[in-house]
Amino acid sequence: MRYAAVIFDMDGVLVDSESKYPIAIQKMLKRIDANLSLEQRIKFIGTSSRTNAQLIKGWCPHIDMTEDELSDLYAKTIFDTLTGIDSLVDGLEEWFARLKSEGVKLAVASSSSEVAVGWAAENLGLGAVMDVIVSGNDVKVAKPEPDIFLEAARRLGVPAERCLVIEDSQNGLLAASAAGMDCVEFYGAPGLGNMAKGGRYHIEKYDDANYDLLFGKL
Repeated sequence: MRYAAVIFDMDGVLVDSESKYPIAIQKMLKRIDANLSLEQRIKFIGTSSRTNAQLIKGWCPHIDMTEDELSDLYAKTIFDTLTGIDSLVDGLEEWFARLKSEGVKLAVASSSSEVAVGWAAENLGLGAVMDVIVSGNDVKVAKPEPDIFLEAARRLGVPAERCLVIEDSQNGLLAASAAGMDCVEFYGAPGLGNMAKGGRYHIEKYDDANYDLLFGKL
């Protein structure tokens, strides 16, 4: 098999959260009097709460909150929304089993906080199946920089060129490309994140046909 490891983003790729986050984030922005355009809010997708706090502060200097406070508020909003989800995206369990049986290593590389990723690992079963889990707290700079994917590859012990990334955000796709990894655009869970362009592959569900597309004939 061409790929020795598959690195998954979490939100919108493993869990159907990207369809729920926009409403929660918009309510949060309204509470703090941050009137942002759709184009501005799209920049939030796939990067860290720290980066998003810096963006909000730059766009809305009138907000009487520090970047640390905004980062904490953003992370809490995401976490509170995530904990309302009780299952992974359909088809993933079968993919995990097939990949594991073929000796492929699995990782999560998510810009979400360590608390959010840890909750998903414990409550949605990711901790039991993933060889490596990397959160936004584990790297100094977030997507679209490649650091989080390179750190996942380092922990897996797999060269970057033998890693396949599955992402749903443009920031994530850019990060994977900068890391020297092939990337799959996943459009399975509707949301603002489903606008990534430029990946090597494009899939909309985890089924046998897409498994064969990515792994079965390589």
